[in-house]
Amino acid sequence: MSESPNQPDQTPQPHIAGQAPPSPPAPRAAAPPAFVAQPAYGQPYPHYYAPPVQKTNGLSIASLVLGLLPICFGITSILAIIFGLVARGQIKRSNGAEGGDGMAIAGVILGGIGVVLAIVWFAVILSGHHYTTTHRDTYNDVCRTNPAACDYKPD
Repeated sequence: MSESPNQPDQTPQPHIAGQAPPSPPAPRAAAPPAFVAQPAYGQPYPHYYAPPVQKTNGLSIASLVLGLLPICFGITSILAIIFGLVARGQIKRSNGAEGGDGMAIAGVILGGIGVVLAIVWFAVILSGHHYTTTHRDTYNDVCRTNPAACDYKPD
């Protein structure tokens, strides 16, 4: 049987007088236990480190809250859009250290809906004001010219 040049000779060498005896082979590493036992009473538990907690961006929370508030349609809705867009930028730049992207998106969407509703509300109010003013003037003109048509009885 030929030995490869890279492997040392594994046969034991005889002890030569005047030399130290050969050292015993290195012990094998023990296999890890199949389970870890609970520490004895009074002994501290081993230190386990929790994974880092991802904090939620404060502007994304503010965006969601302002998007949900129906008070002062235009102001809170516009602030919800601004805070949501700024929060999304900060979350992207944090490389996973901050969360809350879904809340920021919800705040932007709710803010957009609030702006649209505010525009529609103002349009309805303005058109209704014009209608009532015109109708009232017409009614007053008719009543002045023909009081019997208005069920108006002066005292």
